[in-house]
Amino acid sequence: ELLKNHGVTDEQMTDKLLEVSVPDKRNGPELELIDLKRIKKHLTDPGFDVENALREHWKKYAYLGYRDVFSSGYSIDFFRSSLQEKDLNEMGLTHPPLLEFNFSPDELQVIHLLKEFVWFRNYRTERFFEGMFFLEPLWKQLSLSFGLGEHDLFYYLTDEVSKLFTHGDKVPVADLEQRKQGSALLLDDNHFLLLTGDLLKQKESAIQEVDESASQEIKGMVVCRGECQGPVSIVHNDSELDKVNDGDILVTGMTTPDYIPALRKAAAFVTDEGGVTCHAAIVAREMKKPCIVGTKHATQILKDRELVQVDANAGIVKIIS
Repeated sequence: ELLKNHGVTDEQMTDKLLEVSVPDKRNGPELELIDLKRIKKHLTDPGFDVENALREHWKKYAYLGYRDVFSSGYSIDFFRSSLQEKDLNEMGLTHPPLLEFNFSPDELQVIHLLKEFVWFRNYRTERFFEGMFFLEPLWKQLSLSFGLGEHDLFYYLTDEVSKLFTHGDKVPVADLEQRKQGSALLLDDNHFLLLTGDLLKQKESAIQEVDESASQEIKGMVVCRGECQGPVSIVHNDSELDKVNDGDILVTGMTTPDYIPALRKAAAFVTDEGGVTCHAAIVAREMKKPCIVGTKHATQILKDRELVQVDANAGIVKIIS
């Protein structure tokens, strides 16, 4: 409504909304890149201890690579390799100035809150995984101290952990093994239900049904305009980020801050989820790369290395071959 009052048309709305919602604050991957550039700047300084600088950098930012339980975060070799990137100084996101709409103080406050909200969505995710990164070693030791496997405690529910700590009650081994093969928590009527085995498979099948009529053309919301074509690189989780090559079309459920290295390589982004203020939308706008979000099933219809045309003006992804 605020932008409409300043003459923004429906056709302009997505572009203008993205421009005014780009956060002023920087997230973890951006801060890491700034610090890495600083290290590179001092490489030729007499007496500069690059290995010590990299160790301190690793201690500060290793958690950015932790996105799944039992993952280890970024290694010092990852940052050492990143330091050698020939285009390192050109990498990074741009933070465009606020549009000149002559906003009133009250309107600027609304825009400030929007920027803060968009930034906080990523900040919240980073802090969650940073906490898990440092807590996981402690959790492993607790699991071993109760005579469990080092990962077993991760598959306990909250009340089961309490019973283990207070009474020594253990979850049957057969139940743990079933959970390890696949499990999910379903929120139903304000209660969590643990799904495993056949119940889990039935729920997954119901969720993943795909409209076969959409098999050759995928539609979504345009959040950064442009057109390009390239091979598809489907990323289901952070362990698959290394498969993205320069010029690929990155297709994923949703992006998070640790996707930044892969997003820099990709020619365009396509996601199943998201809207105009999601992470992929903000990053695409800052990197000036075509992006379509909210397709619902791009990761299910498209296949790795399939050639596609991304029309981020019309919001359509077409399979070429």
